[in-house]
Amino acid sequence: MTPKTEWPIIARETIRTGDVFTSYVMPLAAIGPVAMLIGSPIFGIGFVILSYVAGLAGVLIMTFIVEQLSPKFGGEQSRTAAFRLIAYSGTAGWLAGIFNLVSSISFLAILGSLYSIYLFYLGCGPMLKIPQDKRVVFMVVVAIVGIAISMVIGVIVGSILGVGSLMGV
Repeated sequence: MTPKTEWPIIARETIRTGDVFTSYVMPLAAIGPVAMLIGSPIFGIGFVILSYVAGLAGVLIMTFIVEQLSPKFGGEQSRTAAFRLIAYSGTAGWLAGIFNLVSSISFLAILGSLYSIYLFYLGCGPMLKIPQDKRVVFMVVVAIVGIAISMVIGVIVGSILGVGSLMGV
């Protein structure tokens, strides 16, 4: 509830990355796909499982991207800090996945994503020591690289599995 004061505390945590992944990221990342499966009859189990796995892979890919880009913006290169930044800033987006229970309001999930972007902005200073004057540009570059990689992965997965099989048709 108080991210500005919470990020410096998170930066000092010693909890293992694997524990954060299994006990925090994995359950939260399941909210949207499970809600989608319950709330929308057009998505099959194959699509939901792929969505969940892609979300988990996205956390790891974004961790790598943030870790590599951080020093180029005057920050520290730390895989652990980058992972925690991605994991904890994603919380609002994952929680907002609950809106997928009702397809007519699923568009509200964007609110969680927007708040997650804000959390990332607040956290990149305490977690990676990105200077204040470079945080917005850092976020934009991370987003562009992340979107590009997501598109490439989407095309590859879509071509391998085919859209019809993803939707359980």
